[in-house]
Amino acid sequence: MGGPSELVSRTHSGYLGSTVCVQITSNPYGDATAIALGQGVCLESTLARVSDIRPGKLFTTHDSLFLRVVARMRSDKLAYVRQAVIALIQIGRLPVTEP
Repeated sequence: MGGPSELVSRTHSGYLGSTVCVQITSNPYGDATAIALGQGVCLESTLARVSDIRPGKLFTTHDSLFLRVVARMRSDKLAYVRQAVIALIQIGRLPVTEP
């Protein structure tokens, strides 16, 4: 993978060892659905640059491609990202409130 990604879901049936991820980028694309990763969002470590999560940019990858953990996100922010992905798929927009 070329950059960081956020684990959204591990699948345990049909595609063993696969993970659904969302894009995390430091490039400002002007994505209206981007979720900012500000200070205090990551636990244990921080990202090298101010970054955004793009819940509309999903991809799958095999677990063997993950080399290391760069940072861990707070559980409330991770839950919001998961809700955002679901909302984009179901209704085409993000949930109203963000933690």
